Amino acid sequence: MTSLKYLITTSLFFGLLSSYAQIDDREQGLFYKIGFATTLALNENYEVFNKDDDELLLKINALFINNTLGYRFSTKTSIGLNLEANFHPEPFNRFYPAFLDFRYNIIDKDDNGFIRFGYGVLIHNSKLNRGTLYKIGLGGEYFL
Repeated sequence: MTSLKYLITTSLFFGLLSSYAQIDDREQGLFYKIGFATTLALNENYEVFNKDDDELLLKINALFINNTLGYRFSTKTSIGLNLEANFHPEPFNRFYPAFLDFRYNIIDKDDNGFIRFGYGVLIHNSKLNRGTLYKIGLGGEYFL
């Protein structure tokens, strides 16, 4: 139960902090960004035609809270120093990676599609040794 309290407290803290994290429309310069993300997995216990089943088809596999301090070269390219908190519920694990990333906006319109690459280290996890982190990914950014 303590780990759940820790997760809720941390999420609330970063949620309040995000109200100060604004991305402006400048083409160049320093920026700060906070992001929340999750990954979903199929629930093995889900039964399709069982009406008494209270399980959902998808379950949350991980929660990521990312803080970025970066520099934007243009509307398409930026680099950033990232500190991240990763929470995995089953089994409960916490990871704290720090990494440098490069981001390129493939689609540069009101909403963005991007590719990013990252390289860094794992700061702390009592179950794992420190190691090298490599990241590559495609993503979308949609503004409300």
